[in-house]
Amino acid sequence: MNTAKKIKIGIIGLGPVGMILADSFQKAGCDVALCVRNAVKHNKINIIPSITISL
Repeated sequence: MNTAKKIKIGIIGLGPVGMILADSFQKAGCDVALCVRNAVKHNKINIIPSITISL
């Protein structure tokens, strides 16, 4: 029985560093949750089903 748990990551802000981190963690198989204050970035990212976003 595999008892490995999926890692959950939360990132606040999607500046240059936050965006790269979110992309890298998501590609590595982690659950990624983002907190974004910029409505334009929120709308662009909101189309990706595997990422949880809060505004």
